Amino acid sequence: HQRWEAVADQDTAMAIMKRMENTTDSTYLAYADSAQLHRIIEFDAEFNSQSQMEGRIEYQEIYIDPEPFFVVTCFATNEAYIQSRRSESWDQEFDLLNRSNRYQLNFGLIKSNATVSVDQLVEYLENKEISEKDTYLQFILQGIVSYWAGDVSSAIDAFNKAIDENSDDGYTWLNRGVFKAITERVRENEQQIGIENANIQKVKVDYSDALNDMSQAILLRPKWAAAWYNRGNIKSYAGDYLGAISDYSKAIELQPLMAEAYYNRGLLLVFLKRTTEACPDLSRAGELGITPAYNVIKRYCK
Repeated sequence: HQRWEAVADQDTAMAIMKRMENTTDSTYLAYADSAQLHRIIEFDAEFNSQSQMEGRIEYQEIYIDPEPFFVVTCFATNEAYIQSRRSESWDQEFDLLNRSNRYQLNFGLIKSNATVSVDQLVEYLENKEISEKDTYLQFILQGIVSYWAGDVSSAIDAFNKAIDENSDDGYTWLNRGVFKAITERVRENEQQIGIENANIQKVKVDYSDALNDMSQAILLRPKWAAAWYNRGNIKSYAGDYLGAISDYSKAIELQPLMAEAYYNRGLLLVFLKRTTEACPDLSRAGELGITPAYNVIKRYCK
Protein backbone atom coordinates (compact mmCIF):
# COMPACT_ATOMS: atom_id res chain seq x y z
CA HIS A 1 0.00 0.00 0.00
CA GLN A 2 2.86 2.38 0.70
CA ARG A 3 3.88 2.34 -2.97
CA TRP A 4 0.70 4.20 -3.95
CA GLU A 5 1.21 6.69 -1.15
CA ALA A 6 4.70 7.23 -2.53
CA VAL A 7 3.29 7.88 -5.99
CA ALA A 8 0.84 10.52 -4.82
CA ASP A 9 0.81 11.38 -1.16
CA GLN A 10 -2.44 13.18 -0.56
CA ASP A 11 -0.92 16.00 1.44
CA THR A 12 1.49 16.68 -1.40
CA ALA A 13 -1.25 16.54 -3.98
CA MET A 14 -3.44 18.94 -2.01
CA ALA A 15 -0.51 21.30 -1.57
CA ILE A 16 0.06 21.29 -5.32
CA MET A 17 -3.58 22.03 -6.05
CA LYS A 18 -3.78 24.73 -3.40
CA ARG A 19 -0.66 26.42 -4.71
CA MET A 20 -2.00 26.29 -8.26
CA GLU A 21 -5.13 28.06 -7.08
CA ASN A 22 -3.51 30.73 -4.95
CA THR A 23 0.02 31.34 -6.10
CA THR A 24 1.46 33.99 -8.35
CA ASP A 25 4.36 31.68 -9.16
CA SER A 26 4.53 31.52 -12.94
CA THR A 27 5.40 27.83 -13.23
CA TYR A 28 2.33 26.70 -11.30
CA LEU A 29 0.11 29.18 -13.05
CA ALA A 30 1.42 27.92 -16.38
CA TYR A 31 0.58 24.35 -15.48
CA ALA A 32 -2.84 25.23 -14.15
CA ASP A 33 -3.64 27.05 -17.38
CA SER A 34 -2.14 24.38 -19.61
CA ALA A 35 -4.20 21.70 -17.91
CA GLN A 36 -7.15 23.46 -19.50
CA LEU A 37 -5.22 23.62 -22.78
CA HIS A 38 -5.13 27.42 -23.00
CA ARG A 39 -6.64 29.08 -25.98
CA ILE A 40 -5.75 28.33 -29.57
CA ILE A 41 -7.48 31.58 -30.36
CA GLU A 42 -8.26 34.33 -27.91
CA PHE A 43 -11.58 35.75 -28.93
CA ASP A 44 -12.61 39.25 -27.98
CA ALA A 45 -14.86 39.04 -24.93
CA GLU A 46 -16.36 42.46 -25.41
CA PHE A 47 -19.72 42.26 -27.12
CA ASN A 48 -22.07 45.12 -27.83
CA SER A 49 -24.53 46.35 -25.24
CA GLN A 50 -26.76 43.35 -25.90
CA SER A 51 -24.13 41.14 -24.29
CA GLN A 52 -25.42 42.34 -20.94
CA MET A 53 -28.75 40.65 -21.50
CA GLU A 54 -29.35 37.77 -19.15
CA GLY A 55 -30.72 34.36 -19.93
CA ARG A 56 -29.38 34.03 -23.47
CA ILE A 57 -26.17 32.10 -23.83
CA GLU A 58 -25.14 33.76 -27.07
CA TYR A 59 -25.05 37.16 -25.31
CA GLN A 60 -22.82 36.16 -22.43
CA GLU A 61 -19.35 37.67 -22.12
CA ILE A 62 -17.04 34.70 -22.53
CA TYR A 63 -13.66 33.46 -23.62
CA ILE A 64 -13.63 30.58 -26.04
CA ASP A 65 -11.41 27.63 -25.15
CA PRO A 66 -10.79 24.66 -27.43
CA GLU A 67 -11.81 21.28 -26.14
CA PRO A 68 -8.98 19.45 -24.31
CA PHE A 69 -7.13 16.20 -24.92
CA PHE A 70 -8.48 12.79 -24.09
CA VAL A 71 -6.36 10.65 -21.76
CA VAL A 72 -6.64 7.04 -20.68
CA THR A 73 -7.43 6.71 -17.00
CA CYS A 74 -8.51 4.13 -14.45
CA PHE A 75 -11.89 4.91 -12.93
CA ALA A 76 -12.29 4.64 -9.17
CA THR A 77 -16.11 4.67 -9.31
CA ASN A 78 -18.65 2.85 -11.44
CA GLU A 79 -20.47 6.14 -12.03
CA ALA A 80 -17.43 7.73 -13.70
CA TYR A 81 -16.78 4.58 -15.72
CA ILE A 82 -20.37 4.38 -16.98
CA GLN A 83 -20.29 8.06 -17.94
CA SER A 84 -17.14 7.48 -19.98
CA ARG A 85 -18.60 4.39 -21.59
CA ARG A 86 -21.63 6.35 -22.76
CA SER A 87 -19.53 9.08 -24.39
CA GLU A 88 -18.87 9.24 -28.12
CA SER A 89 -15.13 8.95 -27.45
CA TRP A 90 -15.53 5.40 -26.11
CA ASP A 91 -13.56 2.71 -27.92
CA GLN A 92 -14.77 -0.89 -27.84
CA GLU A 93 -11.21 -2.09 -27.26
CA PHE A 94 -11.62 -0.86 -23.68
CA ASP A 95 -14.28 -3.51 -23.18
CA LEU A 96 -11.73 -6.19 -23.99
CA LEU A 97 -9.07 -4.55 -21.83
CA ASN A 98 -11.41 -4.30 -18.88
CA ARG A 99 -12.57 -7.89 -19.18
CA SER A 100 -9.06 -9.26 -19.55
CA ASN A 101 -7.29 -7.67 -16.56
CA ARG A 102 -7.51 -9.92 -13.53
CA TYR A 103 -8.01 -7.07 -11.08
CA GLN A 104 -11.28 -5.98 -12.71
CA LEU A 105 -9.95 -2.48 -13.23
CA ASN A 106 -12.07 -0.20 -15.41
CA PHE A 107 -10.09 1.81 -17.94
CA GLY A 108 -11.44 4.37 -20.36
CA LEU A 109 -11.08 7.88 -21.73
CA ILE A 110 -11.59 11.14 -19.90
CA LYS A 111 -10.81 14.74 -20.74
CA SER A 112 -7.40 15.87 -19.55
CA ASN A 113 -8.82 18.84 -17.64
CA ALA A 114 -11.27 16.74 -15.63
CA THR A 115 -11.36 16.82 -11.85
CA VAL A 116 -10.21 13.51 -10.41
CA SER A 117 -9.84 12.77 -6.70
CA VAL A 118 -6.30 11.49 -6.23
CA ASP A 119 -7.15 10.30 -2.73
CA GLN A 120 -10.11 8.28 -3.98
CA LEU A 121 -8.09 6.76 -6.84
CA VAL A 122 -5.21 5.80 -4.56
CA GLU A 123 -7.58 4.18 -2.06
CA TYR A 124 -9.30 2.29 -4.88
CA LEU A 125 -6.00 0.92 -6.18
CA GLU A 126 -4.81 -0.02 -2.70
CA ASN A 127 -7.93 -2.10 -2.22
CA LYS A 128 -7.20 -3.96 -5.46
CA GLU A 129 -3.91 -5.24 -4.00
CA ILE A 130 -2.14 -5.30 -7.35
CA SER A 131 0.86 -7.60 -7.37
CA GLU A 132 4.28 -6.01 -7.61
CA LYS A 133 5.08 -8.66 -10.22
CA ASP A 134 2.67 -6.95 -12.62
CA THR A 135 5.21 -4.25 -13.35
CA TYR A 136 3.72 -3.10 -16.66
CA LEU A 137 0.35 -2.43 -15.04
CA GLN A 138 2.10 -0.83 -12.07
CA PHE A 139 3.89 1.65 -14.35
CA ILE A 140 0.67 2.57 -16.14
CA LEU A 141 -1.21 3.16 -12.90
CA GLN A 142 1.68 5.12 -11.39
CA GLY A 143 1.65 7.36 -14.45
CA ILE A 144 -2.10 7.91 -14.23
CA VAL A 145 -1.99 8.74 -10.51
CA SER A 146 0.98 11.07 -10.98
CA TYR A 147 -0.82 12.97 -13.74
CA TRP A 148 -3.94 13.57 -11.67
CA ALA A 149 -1.73 14.67 -8.77
CA GLY A 150 -0.27 17.35 -11.04
CA ASP A 151 3.15 15.73 -11.42
CA VAL A 152 3.38 15.48 -15.21
CA SER A 153 7.13 14.79 -15.18
CA SER A 154 6.69 11.70 -13.01
CA ALA A 155 3.78 10.62 -15.21
CA ILE A 156 6.04 10.73 -18.27
CA ASP A 157 8.75 8.78 -16.43
CA ALA A 158 6.25 6.06 -15.50
CA PHE A 159 4.99 5.76 -19.07
CA ASN A 160 8.57 5.66 -20.34
CA LYS A 161 9.03 2.52 -18.24
CA ALA A 162 5.73 1.07 -19.40
CA ILE A 163 6.66 1.56 -23.05
CA ASP A 164 10.11 0.08 -22.45
CA GLU A 165 8.37 -3.04 -21.15
CA ASN A 166 5.67 -3.19 -23.84
CA SER A 167 5.80 -0.90 -26.86
CA ASP A 168 2.80 -2.45 -28.62
CA ASP A 169 0.10 -0.78 -26.55
CA GLY A 170 -1.45 2.30 -28.11
CA TYR A 171 -2.86 3.49 -24.79
CA THR A 172 0.58 4.12 -23.31
CA TRP A 173 1.77 6.05 -26.37
CA LEU A 174 -1.37 8.18 -26.32
CA ASN A 175 -0.99 9.18 -22.68
CA ARG A 176 2.72 9.90 -22.95
CA GLY A 177 2.07 12.03 -26.02
CA VAL A 178 -0.52 14.09 -24.18
CA PHE A 179 1.74 14.54 -21.16
CA LYS A 180 4.65 15.65 -23.36
CA ALA A 181 2.40 18.14 -25.16
CA ILE A 182 1.25 19.60 -21.84
CA THR A 183 4.89 19.91 -20.73
CA GLU A 184 5.75 21.84 -23.88
CA ARG A 185 2.71 24.03 -23.42
CA VAL A 186 3.95 24.94 -19.95
CA ARG A 187 7.28 25.97 -21.48
CA GLU A 188 5.48 28.01 -24.08
CA ASN A 189 3.54 29.82 -21.36
CA GLU A 190 6.76 30.51 -19.52
CA GLN A 191 8.14 32.19 -22.62
CA GLN A 192 5.07 34.41 -22.80
CA ILE A 193 5.36 35.55 -19.18
CA GLY A 194 9.16 35.66 -19.18
CA ILE A 195 9.18 39.41 -19.61
CA GLU A 196 7.48 39.74 -16.24
CA ASN A 197 9.68 37.15 -14.54
CA ALA A 198 13.39 37.48 -15.30
CA ASN A 199 14.12 34.22 -13.45
CA ILE A 200 12.60 32.10 -16.20
CA GLN A 201 15.26 30.95 -18.64
CA LYS A 202 14.21 30.85 -22.28
CA VAL A 203 13.98 27.31 -23.65
CA LYS A 204 12.99 26.01 -27.04
CA VAL A 205 9.43 24.76 -27.33
CA ASP A 206 9.27 21.60 -29.42
CA TYR A 207 6.18 19.46 -29.91
CA SER A 208 7.89 16.88 -32.12
CA ASP A 209 8.24 14.23 -29.38
CA ALA A 210 4.58 14.58 -28.46
CA LEU A 211 3.59 14.32 -32.12
CA ASN A 212 5.76 11.24 -32.59
CA ASP A 213 4.13 9.52 -29.62
CA MET A 214 0.62 10.30 -30.84
CA SER A 215 1.52 9.16 -34.35
CA GLN A 216 2.71 5.88 -32.87
CA ALA A 217 -0.61 5.50 -31.07
CA ILE A 218 -2.32 6.02 -34.43
CA LEU A 219 -0.03 3.51 -36.10
CA LEU A 220 -0.96 0.91 -33.49
CA ARG A 221 -4.64 1.87 -33.43
CA PRO A 222 -5.44 3.51 -36.80
CA LYS A 223 -9.20 3.50 -36.18
CA TRP A 224 -8.98 5.18 -32.78
CA ALA A 225 -10.69 8.55 -33.21
CA ALA A 226 -9.37 9.92 -29.91
CA ALA A 227 -5.76 9.50 -31.06
CA TRP A 228 -6.42 11.42 -34.30
CA TYR A 229 -8.24 14.11 -32.33
CA ASN A 230 -5.40 14.39 -29.82
CA ARG A 231 -2.85 14.71 -32.60
CA GLY A 232 -4.97 17.50 -34.05
CA ASN A 233 -4.68 19.35 -30.73
CA ILE A 234 -0.92 18.91 -30.67
CA LYS A 235 -0.58 20.12 -34.26
CA SER A 236 -2.66 23.19 -33.44
CA TYR A 237 -0.26 24.00 -30.59
CA ALA A 238 2.66 23.59 -32.95
CA GLY A 239 1.07 26.00 -35.44
CA ASP A 240 0.29 23.35 -38.05
CA TYR A 241 -3.31 24.41 -38.42
CA LEU A 242 -3.97 22.67 -41.73
CA GLY A 243 -2.52 19.45 -40.35
CA ALA A 244 -4.70 19.80 -37.27
CA ILE A 245 -7.82 20.31 -39.39
CA SER A 246 -6.94 17.17 -41.35
CA ASP A 247 -6.61 15.13 -38.14
CA TYR A 248 -9.87 16.46 -36.74
CA SER A 249 -11.53 15.49 -40.02
CA LYS A 250 -10.18 11.96 -39.70
CA ALA A 251 -11.48 11.75 -36.13
CA ILE A 252 -14.92 12.80 -37.37
CA GLU A 253 -14.76 10.24 -40.16
CA LEU A 254 -14.09 7.52 -37.59
CA GLN A 255 -16.52 8.88 -34.99
CA PRO A 256 -19.18 11.08 -36.65
CA LEU A 257 -20.63 12.15 -33.29
CA MET A 258 -17.37 13.42 -31.73
CA ALA A 259 -18.46 16.91 -30.76
CA GLU A 260 -14.98 17.96 -29.65
CA ALA A 261 -13.51 17.38 -33.09
CA TYR A 262 -16.22 19.45 -34.80
CA TYR A 263 -15.73 22.24 -32.29
CA ASN A 264 -11.94 22.47 -32.45
CA ARG A 265 -11.95 22.19 -36.24
CA GLY A 266 -14.52 24.97 -36.34
CA LEU A 267 -12.39 27.21 -34.12
CA LEU A 268 -9.36 26.75 -36.34
CA LEU A 269 -11.41 27.48 -39.45
CA VAL A 270 -12.60 30.71 -37.81
CA PHE A 271 -9.00 31.54 -36.97
CA LEU A 272 -8.07 30.98 -40.62
CA LYS A 273 -11.01 33.21 -41.67
CA ARG A 274 -12.76 30.29 -43.36
CA THR A 275 -16.05 31.03 -41.64
CA THR A 276 -18.23 29.51 -44.35
CA GLU A 277 -16.69 26.13 -43.49
CA ALA A 278 -16.46 26.86 -39.77
CA CYS A 279 -20.10 27.64 -39.07
CA PRO A 280 -21.54 24.18 -39.90
CA ASP A 281 -18.89 22.61 -37.66
CA LEU A 282 -19.75 24.92 -34.79
CA SER A 283 -23.46 24.33 -35.29
CA ARG A 284 -22.92 20.57 -35.21
CA ALA A 285 -20.77 20.86 -32.08
CA GLY A 286 -23.54 22.82 -30.39
CA GLU A 287 -26.11 20.23 -31.35
CA LEU A 288 -23.89 17.54 -29.85
CA GLY A 289 -23.66 19.32 -26.53
CA ILE A 290 -20.82 21.87 -26.63
CA THR A 291 -22.84 24.96 -25.78
CA PRO A 292 -19.97 27.50 -26.08
CA ALA A 293 -20.19 26.88 -29.83
CA TYR A 294 -23.27 29.09 -29.91
CA ASN A 295 -21.25 32.05 -28.62
CA VAL A 296 -18.82 31.69 -31.51
CA ILE A 297 -21.67 31.29 -34.00
CA LYS A 298 -23.30 34.48 -32.69
CA ARG A 299 -20.15 36.47 -33.24
CA TYR A 300 -18.71 34.99 -36.43
CA CYS A 301 -21.55 33.32 -38.34
CA LYS A 302 -23.73 36.04 -39.75
